[in-house]
Amino acid sequence: MQKTLCLLLTLSLSLVSASAFAGWDEGVAAYTAKNYQEAINQFVAYLDEIDQLGGDPKEAQYQPAYFMIGASQFRLKNYQEAIESLKTSLEMKAGDLNTQLTLGQAYFRSGDHNNAASTLAKLDAGSLPKATQATIAKMVATSYQQSGNTSMTLRGWENAAKLNPSDAASQFNYGTQALANGYTDDAIAALTKASSLDAKDPVKHRALATALLRKGRETKDPAAKKSTYTKAVSAAQKLVQAESNFDNLLLLGETQLGAKQYDGSISSLNQATTKNSSDWLPYYYLGQAHTANGDYAAAIDPLEAAQGKPKADQKKIFSQLGFVYEKQKKYPEAKEAYGKAGDQAGLRRVQENQDIAEENKGIEAQNKQIEELERQKKELEREMQALPGTQSKPEE
Repeated sequence: MQKTLCLLLTLSLSLVSASAFAGWDEGVAAYTAKNYQEAINQFVAYLDEIDQLGGDPKEAQYQPAYFMIGASQFRLKNYQEAIESLKTSLEMKAGDLNTQLTLGQAYFRSGDHNNAASTLAKLDAGSLPKATQATIAKMVATSYQQSGNTSMTLRGWENAAKLNPSDAASQFNYGTQALANGYTDDAIAALTKASSLDAKDPVKHRALATALLRKGRETKDPAAKKSTYTKAVSAAQKLVQAESNFDNLLLLGETQLGAKQYDGSISSLNQATTKNSSDWLPYYYLGQAHTANGDYAAAIDPLEAAQGKPKADQKKIFSQLGFVYEKQKKYPEAKEAYGKAGDQAGLRRVQENQDIAEENKGIEAQNKQIEELERQKKELEREMQALPGTQSKPEE
């Protein structure tokens, strides 16, 4: 940011013609020597002399002096004083690029992000070097974000990412903003680039894995869904390789669950529970992983464990338990679980299945009874044939 300011000030100095009034050349020399307080003194003396000789220091031709005073105050980090001087400079020469940029930076450094954004966004920066445009774009985006302007923050970081294609921070900020605003594909593209540019930063890998996880949930096509989840697994594995903490293991287990890597998911989630046994999510996901793996009996313990954890989503847990019991044909337990989950559809389905099972059971009992009667009949016939004097009925 400072380098940009220096380039513009050098340009400004070259545009100012030599003045007959004392103080100008001295002020320029002091500024060039980085003696900014002396520069301020000399430019103030320059304006005072104009006033004393009957001139009007506020005439447009003297605008560069106010600009140089503001720029010097900016260098001394006297941002509020710089803002006032630069506002005067801009009033004297509306649209002056040097003044607008320096004023925008002064607002930015002072924490006045609303004015920083509005001032910098008005810049006609097309004539500036690409690197300078990129720096301005980052400042504008940051100002929008700091001032809470959500819609403009997204646009700001999108522009900054375009102008800073090799800057990991710009790609990351755009990616996170795009994800927060529901533009999942754009987020994935930006975060993929950010994690590639800064491969050692786990924060960027986490953001990418999170975006891919969301994309996996949103995708309907089974093959595309699995492919997306598999990419999420890759990003999450890099996180765990960097640090195998609870959050990273939980994210890895969740992505593996989506990618149908159930054994891997169970392993990761079991590790997560050893890092934090009070969180309900790893236990809930373990129940899902065992269920998806067809091991319904193994799903019950982690789901029951999840129930007792703080802030547990009881509706989700009991709904999953209801499904597990239903698959095991444990209808009373399934109905109880679905009831606690408030899952009326599940309750109706289980009741129907139970009624069908009971009906089938009744039919099966009747069939067995008929079979038994037939057996007894045949046995009786054999016994009668075996009696003395009993003849077999002639065959027709």
